[in-house]
Amino acid sequence: MATKATIVDQFNEDIEQWNQYLERLEIAFTYNKVKEENKTITLLHCIGPSTYSRIRDLVQPTRPSDCTYDNIVKALTDYYCPKPNEISEAFKFHSRRQHEGEDISTFAAELRKLSRYCNFGLFLMTALRNQFILGVRDESIQTKLISENDLTFDKAIQMAIVWEQAKLNAAQIQNSLTNTAKPSNVNIINDYTHTTENDINLNSTKSYHRYATALDTICYRCGGQHKAFNCQHSKSICKYCSKKGHIAIVCLSNPNATIKIPLKINSSQRKNNIFVE
Repeated sequence: MATKATIVDQFNEDIEQWNQYLERLEIAFTYNKVKEENKTITLLHCIGPSTYSRIRDLVQPTRPSDCTYDNIVKALTDYYCPKPNEISEAFKFHSRRQHEGEDISTFAAELRKLSRYCNFGLFLMTALRNQFILGVRDESIQTKLISENDLTFDKAIQMAIVWEQAKLNAAQIQNSLTNTAKPSNVNIINDYTHTTENDINLNSTKSYHRYATALDTICYRCGGQHKAFNCQHSKSICKYCSKKGHIAIVCLSNPNATIKIPLKINSSQRKNNIFVE
């Protein structure tokens, strides 16, 4: 019997709370069919030297083996899990708001945790519902919840999760549409990758300005949207041509380059067009 009881490891307050250890110990008692009169000895055998020493200090001058199981558990529980101040815990609960980036489910779970020592009694579910609605960060969701009749805490969570997800989906759709509607300068550059400088109609104001804007904002060293003199690849060695100052994805010698940077507009063309409105 004692051998089976050792399946519960020693208590280590650095990695586990006492209440959780006690739950595991009770499970082990049931599994091993430990009798009531043997619980004290089994507990003292399992907890380890550090916690045993703590028990000796807490129950002296009585020897731990002479104490009842309930007395030992109460002494250790009072030491490791002192009852929090109810007023302080209630203040923490009523001050809790949904943090930026915190989802609805996590916020609701944190409220449940904070309510543990508030002694709300029969008012618990009402207190949770009210604080949940008051603490929701999104004002549109909060307004919808307030307008609902006969709203419970669980129903408020479910509705808020649905609305939260709907807003995220809508934002993703709008972002996708925006990105599709507004091509980047990289795409403008790629429009010209199969042309030469002479092929572009630089006498056309619209064509010229699209081309010039692209060249001014696309880095020829890496294809990024920044000035070339600020590029981190100014000293990089191209893995295709082995030359210094650019990378392979924009290399003019690389037929498989992801981004092909065309030749820059010469000074006479820029002079002839730059002031055209």
